[in-house]
Amino acid sequence: DLHLSIRRQRQMCIRDRAGEAERININTASVEELSQLPGIGEVLAQRIVDYRETNGPFRSLDELCDVEGIGEKRVEGLRDYAVAR
Repeated sequence: DLHLSIRRQRQMCIRDRAGEAERININTASVEELSQLPGIGEVLAQRIVDYRETNGPFRSLDELCDVEGIGEKRVEGLRDYAVAR
């Protein structure tokens, strides 16, 4: 799928100065930034932001399981791309 290919290329282009992949902080990221994470589209990204605004910052990525539509498998797929700081 071309859309997924472009999305993956964007993810791979997010690099810090050391050349390592920069993880997206789920506590400060916008809907647009969150939607770039693998398996997270605009709908889930908005749910993450809504949950964060209602319940405060996430203490860990595991708390994403409390967001409707996100389960353990999806959270495991995010560990290399996201962080809760």
